[in-house]
Amino acid sequence: MPETYLSRKQFREAVAAGHIPDYPSLQVYPVSTRDAAHELRLRGLDVNHHQLKRMAELGAVNPKGGGGKGYVYLWRKGDIDIAARKLATSKKLTDDAVAAGVMGQPFAEFIGQRFNEIK
Repeated sequence: MPETYLSRKQFREAVAAGHIPDYPSLQVYPVSTRDAAHELRLRGLDVNHHQLKRMAELGAVNPKGGGGKGYVYLWRKGDIDIAARKLATSKKLTDDAVAAGVMGQPFAEFIGQRFNEIK
């Protein structure tokens, strides 16, 4: 079965190839919860920053920080990768990731083709 979301390595390769825009906020880690959720969506995982924050509050992932109301979590690459695996296991995929799976195509290949279609 093809990979349904981008691993960290595939994500960086897709950015380098120009298939995914390179966001300055995703070049230096740790990142905010909002930026971590943005990276995960780009990698094919359907999550928003509220859901990601809740995962941290429940202890499913342990980024730096947390604790108080409005306190910021700081997400390292490893924290984001753990969240990615948990989301993928729960089948929390974006529409494009689902479409790639239905077509039997690896998501990295699918997203590259989609990008070329809209260029």
